[in-house]
Amino acid sequence: MVEETVRLAQEIRDEEQRMQALVGILTFADKILDRDYAKRIKEVIGMNKVEQLFFDEGVEMGIAKGIARGRVKGAAEGRAELIGCIRKKLKKGYAVLEIAEVLELEALYVRRIADLIQNEPEDSDVEIAEKLFREESVQQTAG
Repeated sequence: MVEETVRLAQEIRDEEQRMQALVGILTFADKILDRDYAKRIKEVIGMNKVEQLFFDEGVEMGIAKGIARGRVKGAAEGRAELIGCIRKKLKKGYAVLEIAEVLELEALYVRRIADLIQNEPEDSDVEIAEKLFREESVQQTAG
């Protein structure tokens, strides 16, 4: 039954959906089947090195994003809320310098947030916080 499921999954045209289905099948197979049979299923799936590289890269990116979100919420407590506040003030017509003064923040920092909000209005406050966190991480690494 598992082999038939793998065969059917391999016919999925969308690469990402196919890989998700195959990984799900493999995860399930590892839990219910003996080791040798699970190994045969892995061989049937036949992830070549390139597919495995893409898969591993996707997992690493997911982990990094999760860590970034955790750090944004933990280490930079309230950053997304702060960005929401700045967003509201901008909508009300406040200037960057006024916002910086009221919130007691550096004007350049508020300007950077305002630029991100204006350039990418579809981004949520959390997404903007993540971008700022990544930028700061790169600057710390470079500096």
